[in-house]
Amino acid sequence: MSEKIKILLITNMYPSAAQPSLGTFVQNCAEGLEESGADVTVLSLNRGSRYIILNYLIFFYRVLNLGLKGRWDFFYFHYISLSGVPVILLKLFRPGIKIVGNIHGSDIADELGVSRRFSKLRLWISKIACRISDFIVVPSEYYKNVAEEFICPTQKDFFVSPSGGLPDFFFDSEDRCMPEIPTILFVGRLVPGKGVSDFLAAVEAVLLVRKGRVRVIIVGDGPQKFEVESFSKRHAELVELSHILSVSQRDLVALYRESTVFVFPSLREAESLGLVVVEALASGTPVIAYKNGALEEVLSHGKTGYLVAKSDSKLLGDILLRVMEMDECMWLCMSAEAKSSSTRFKNNIVSNALFDRFKSELVK
Repeated sequence: MSEKIKILLITNMYPSAAQPSLGTFVQNCAEGLEESGADVTVLSLNRGSRYIILNYLIFFYRVLNLGLKGRWDFFYFHYISLSGVPVILLKLFRPGIKIVGNIHGSDIADELGVSRRFSKLRLWISKIACRISDFIVVPSEYYKNVAEEFICPTQKDFFVSPSGGLPDFFFDSEDRCMPEIPTILFVGRLVPGKGVSDFLAAVEAVLLVRKGRVRVIIVGDGPQKFEVESFSKRHAELVELSHILSVSQRDLVALYRESTVFVFPSLREAESLGLVVVEALASGTPVIAYKNGALEEVLSHGKTGYLVAKSDSKLLGDILLRVMEMDECMWLCMSAEAKSSSTRFKNNIVSNALFDRFKSELVK
């Protein structure tokens, strides 16, 4: 194949200077496909205006304009429920085009805090987008099963590709040291589905029985930030709390490596992979997570961290205390196992496999 495969990647989420952590997995996917040999053009939603509907209308127009004028081998769109509208229209105007949909968590699963009417509309768009796709990319085997139930499983070809994988800067060769000050890390939007309330309850339970100061790092923004502020005031004498609204994926690496443990108490049925869990493991940080969604595919209980029954914040606190009081030798073993287990998520491995799938589709 002499010419590069031309891919128009369409997404409503992509990192920017204002929002450096937004859609980093889509950026990793685009850059990985480029390195594998594809010619990728990214067309993303501009979130510069506060008028979100206007932003989307402009985004839809740009997709239609570029899609109709350009020559593309594939239209590859992420978050099919929100990026799917212009792609569905493109299919009407150009029925012969090849379309690849990449399903992420909330595309086909109900999201906590989202209105029922909007959820129904989103699911309806997703179903149409799935049916017009030549094949569908999903982040995990768990979400492949969810997707197969969502649309007729005999009609579609699913390809598992874990959200673009991780860049090389996660996989350094340096050995980890157990932090001198016990440090607990949370990364995620401060919304009910991400479990920040359970996280704070678990940390609070630890403080009741453990002597000495604890460092807590919370990365994320959202309507529940008042809970973080309240927690910080109540426990100012025992907790050194850092609340960071947003950081780039590269800057997250340092925070993972400063931490004793990463806690991921997500309550979302739409947890299609848990990329931050993969990031933490690659950085050599043991993880405690609720047994939910695709987490069993990522986390090895007792080896790279611990899986806790969903919504059991008491047990979450007990396990958190266990990790914080773990002797250094055991912690270092778990850290090394975490790093070793995550190499399968390297960007070049993930991207090469996905690119091969694109190539095989092109010759059909």
